[in-house]
Amino acid sequence: MSQTLTTYTTLVQNEVDDASSSAQTVIQEFIKETYADILKFVGQYLIGIAEEDVTASTSNRYVTPTNTYQNVRKVLWHNATDTDFTELKQITEEEYYARHVNDDTSDPAYWYRNGDKIYFDVVPSTAGTVKVMGVKVQDELVTTSLIPDRYTNVVVLGAVARFKAYDSDPATPEYMGMYQGALQAMVKDYATSKPVLRPKLYGLSR
Repeated sequence: MSQTLTTYTTLVQNEVDDASSSAQTVIQEFIKETYADILKFVGQYLIGIAEEDVTASTSNRYVTPTNTYQNVRKVLWHNATDTDFTELKQITEEEYYARHVNDDTSDPAYWYRNGDKIYFDVVPSTAGTVKVMGVKVQDELVTTSLIPDRYTNVVVLGAVARFKAYDSDPATPEYMGMYQGALQAMVKDYATSKPVLRPKLYGLSR
Protein backbone atom coordinates (compact mmCIF):
# COMPACT_ATOMS: atom_id res chain seq x y z
CA MET A 1 0.00 0.00 0.00
CA SER A 2 1.11 3.58 -0.55
CA GLN A 3 1.74 5.56 2.61
CA THR A 4 -0.11 8.77 3.43
CA LEU A 5 0.37 11.58 5.90
CA THR A 6 -2.02 9.74 8.22
CA THR A 7 -0.18 6.42 8.11
CA TYR A 8 3.21 8.08 8.51
CA THR A 9 1.83 9.98 11.50
CA THR A 10 0.77 6.80 13.24
CA LEU A 11 4.19 5.23 12.71
CA VAL A 12 6.01 8.28 14.09
CA GLN A 13 3.63 8.57 17.06
CA ASN A 14 4.33 4.94 17.92
CA GLU A 15 8.07 5.50 17.69
CA VAL A 16 8.08 8.58 19.94
CA ASP A 17 5.33 7.17 22.18
CA ASP A 18 3.25 10.33 22.04
CA ALA A 19 -0.26 10.28 20.58
CA SER A 20 -1.36 13.62 21.99
CA SER A 21 -3.10 16.08 19.70
CA SER A 22 -0.43 18.72 20.29
CA ALA A 23 2.33 16.28 19.35
CA GLN A 24 0.38 15.15 16.28
CA THR A 25 0.37 18.66 14.84
CA VAL A 26 4.12 18.98 15.27
CA ILE A 27 4.79 15.48 13.98
CA GLN A 28 2.82 16.08 10.80
CA GLU A 29 4.84 19.22 10.05
CA PHE A 30 8.06 17.27 10.56
CA ILE A 31 6.81 14.51 8.27
CA LYS A 32 6.12 17.09 5.55
CA GLU A 33 9.59 18.60 6.04
CA THR A 34 11.24 15.18 5.84
CA TYR A 35 9.21 14.23 2.77
CA ALA A 36 10.28 17.42 0.96
CA ASP A 37 13.89 16.89 2.06
CA ILE A 38 13.97 13.35 0.65
CA LEU A 39 12.48 14.46 -2.67
CA LYS A 40 15.34 16.94 -3.10
CA PHE A 41 17.69 13.97 -3.39
CA VAL A 42 15.58 11.36 -5.18
CA GLY A 43 12.89 13.42 -6.87
CA GLN A 44 14.56 13.02 -10.26
CA TYR A 45 13.99 9.26 -10.00
CA LEU A 46 10.50 9.29 -8.50
CA ILE A 47 9.07 12.26 -10.39
CA GLY A 48 11.11 12.32 -13.57
CA ILE A 49 12.47 15.24 -15.55
CA ALA A 50 10.09 17.87 -16.89
CA GLU A 51 10.87 19.80 -20.05
CA GLU A 52 9.46 22.97 -21.58
CA ASP A 53 10.27 25.51 -24.27
CA VAL A 54 10.17 29.19 -23.39
CA THR A 55 10.36 32.09 -25.85
CA ALA A 56 13.18 34.56 -25.24
CA SER A 57 13.09 38.12 -26.53
CA THR A 58 15.61 40.86 -27.19
CA SER A 59 14.04 42.93 -24.41
CA ASN A 60 15.10 40.86 -21.39
CA ARG A 61 18.16 39.00 -20.16
CA TYR A 62 15.97 36.31 -18.64
CA VAL A 63 13.04 33.98 -19.25
CA THR A 64 10.43 32.78 -16.76
CA PRO A 65 9.55 29.07 -17.10
CA THR A 66 5.95 27.99 -16.61
CA ASN A 67 6.96 25.17 -14.27
CA THR A 68 8.43 25.75 -10.82
CA TYR A 69 11.59 23.67 -10.49
CA GLN A 70 13.25 22.41 -7.34
CA ASN A 71 16.35 22.10 -9.49
CA VAL A 72 17.14 22.92 -13.10
CA ARG A 73 19.30 20.30 -14.80
CA LYS A 74 19.85 21.79 -18.24
CA VAL A 75 19.18 24.97 -20.19
CA LEU A 76 19.51 24.96 -23.99
CA TRP A 77 19.19 27.74 -26.57
CA HIS A 78 18.61 28.33 -30.24
CA ASN A 79 17.97 31.65 -31.94
CA ALA A 80 15.17 32.47 -34.35
CA THR A 81 17.25 31.62 -37.43
CA ASP A 82 18.49 28.25 -36.19
CA THR A 83 16.81 24.93 -35.41
CA ASP A 84 19.50 23.16 -33.37
CA PHE A 85 19.74 23.66 -29.63
CA THR A 86 23.04 24.44 -27.91
CA GLU A 87 23.45 23.65 -24.23
CA LEU A 88 24.31 26.66 -22.09
CA LYS A 89 26.84 26.37 -19.28
CA GLN A 90 25.72 27.17 -15.77
CA ILE A 91 27.48 29.91 -13.82
CA THR A 92 26.75 31.72 -10.58
CA GLU A 93 25.32 35.20 -10.30
CA GLU A 94 28.67 36.28 -8.86
CA GLU A 95 30.47 35.00 -11.95
CA TYR A 96 28.11 36.95 -14.17
CA TYR A 97 28.91 40.23 -12.44
CA ALA A 98 32.62 39.44 -12.33
CA ARG A 99 33.03 38.37 -15.97
CA HIS A 100 30.00 39.09 -18.14
CA VAL A 101 28.18 42.18 -16.93
CA ASN A 102 29.71 44.30 -19.72
CA ASP A 103 29.32 41.75 -22.54
CA ASP A 104 27.58 42.89 -25.72
CA THR A 105 24.32 41.41 -26.93
CA SER A 106 24.71 38.06 -28.71
CA ASP A 107 23.52 34.48 -28.43
CA PRO A 108 23.64 33.44 -24.75
CA ALA A 109 26.39 31.03 -23.71
CA TYR A 110 25.82 30.89 -19.94
CA TRP A 111 22.93 30.90 -17.50
CA TYR A 112 22.21 31.16 -13.81
CA ARG A 113 19.07 31.00 -11.74
CA ASN A 114 17.58 33.86 -9.75
CA GLY A 115 14.30 32.95 -8.07
CA ASP A 116 11.97 31.50 -10.68
CA LYS A 117 13.83 33.11 -13.59
CA ILE A 118 16.61 31.82 -15.82
CA TYR A 119 19.12 34.61 -16.50
CA PHE A 120 21.60 34.67 -19.38
CA ASP A 121 25.08 36.15 -19.56
CA VAL A 122 23.88 38.55 -22.27
CA VAL A 123 20.71 40.05 -23.66
CA PRO A 124 19.91 37.94 -26.75
CA SER A 125 20.67 39.75 -30.00
CA THR A 126 17.77 37.92 -31.66
CA ALA A 127 14.65 36.27 -30.33
CA GLY A 128 15.06 32.59 -29.56
CA THR A 129 13.79 29.50 -27.81
CA VAL A 130 15.02 28.27 -24.46
CA LYS A 131 14.55 24.63 -23.48
CA VAL A 132 14.48 24.16 -19.72
CA MET A 133 14.80 20.72 -18.11
CA GLY A 134 14.50 19.95 -14.42
CA VAL A 135 12.63 18.38 -11.53
CA LYS A 136 9.42 20.19 -10.70
CA VAL A 137 8.56 21.21 -7.15
CA GLN A 138 5.97 18.84 -5.70
CA ASP A 139 3.03 19.71 -3.50
CA GLU A 140 3.54 19.06 0.18
CA LEU A 141 2.48 15.65 1.42
CA VAL A 142 -1.25 15.58 2.12
CA THR A 143 -2.54 12.28 0.82
CA THR A 144 -0.56 9.66 -1.13
CA SER A 145 3.23 9.60 -0.82
CA LEU A 146 5.46 9.36 -3.89
CA ILE A 147 8.05 7.53 -1.84
CA PRO A 148 7.85 3.72 -2.23
CA ASP A 149 6.81 1.70 0.81
CA ARG A 150 10.24 0.07 1.05
CA TYR A 151 11.62 3.46 2.09
CA THR A 152 8.96 4.26 4.68
CA ASN A 153 11.59 3.99 7.41
CA VAL A 154 13.52 6.90 5.89
CA VAL A 155 10.51 9.20 6.28
CA VAL A 156 9.79 7.92 9.78
CA LEU A 157 13.39 8.26 10.97
CA GLY A 158 13.63 11.80 9.61
CA ALA A 159 10.42 12.89 11.30
CA VAL A 160 11.37 11.18 14.58
CA ALA A 161 14.81 12.86 14.53
CA ARG A 162 13.18 16.25 14.04
CA PHE A 163 10.63 15.61 16.79
CA LYS A 164 13.33 14.55 19.24
CA ALA A 165 15.35 17.67 18.42
CA TYR A 166 12.20 19.73 19.03
CA ASP A 167 11.71 17.89 22.33
CA SER A 168 15.39 18.36 23.33
CA ASP A 169 15.73 14.59 23.59
CA PRO A 170 19.32 13.38 24.15
CA ALA A 171 18.68 10.62 21.60
CA THR A 172 18.48 13.25 18.83
CA PRO A 173 22.02 12.67 17.45
CA GLU A 174 21.42 8.92 17.30
CA TYR A 175 18.18 9.30 15.33
CA MET A 176 19.63 11.98 13.08
CA GLY A 177 22.52 9.68 12.28
CA MET A 178 20.15 6.82 11.49
CA TYR A 179 18.11 9.11 9.23
CA GLN A 180 21.13 10.36 7.33
CA GLY A 181 22.41 6.82 6.92
CA ALA A 182 19.06 5.58 5.65
CA LEU A 183 18.76 8.53 3.27
CA GLN A 184 22.26 7.97 1.90
CA ALA A 185 21.44 4.29 1.33
CA MET A 186 18.23 5.26 -0.47
CA VAL A 187 20.05 7.70 -2.72
CA LYS A 188 22.71 5.09 -3.45
CA ASP A 189 20.03 2.56 -4.40
CA TYR A 190 18.58 4.91 -7.01
CA ALA A 191 21.95 6.20 -8.20
CA THR A 192 23.34 2.73 -8.85
CA SER A 193 20.17 1.46 -10.50
CA LYS A 194 20.36 4.38 -12.98
CA PRO A 195 24.07 5.26 -13.13
CA VAL A 196 23.61 7.97 -15.75
CA LEU A 197 21.80 10.16 -13.24
CA ARG A 198 23.91 10.75 -10.16
CA PRO A 199 22.52 13.17 -7.54
CA LYS A 200 24.88 15.57 -5.79
CA LEU A 201 24.98 14.99 -2.05
CA TYR A 202 26.23 18.43 -1.07
CA GLY A 203 24.85 19.42 2.29
CA LEU A 204 23.34 16.00 3.03
CA SER A 205 24.82 15.87 6.50
CA ARG A 206 23.45 19.18 7.60
